[in-house]
Amino acid sequence: MLLGAFGAGLVWLVLEMSDQGRNPCARMKDHLCKDPGSNQCKTFVDLVYGDSVDNPSADLRQQMRAQCLRKIERLKEEEGITVP
Repeated sequence: MLLGAFGAGLVWLVLEMSDQGRNPCARMKDHLCKDPGSNQCKTFVDLVYGDSVDNPSADLRQQMRAQCLRKIERLKEEEGITVP
């Protein structure tokens, strides 16, 4: 029984760590692009997501990711919306 509990805890830990390491802009993209044809989705992908992944400047990629993380935190604090 302890082995099963340990296994479940280990799986949870791995999933949590992989989620924390995920690009926050990818999380925002998943949240905003539930309707891929929406203007909000297109604008976000064109202006923010691309720079957070493909920009040759590591500093700019990091700034974009930090901006996305702040947006996720603000949505949770101000609007009660949890971005998965």
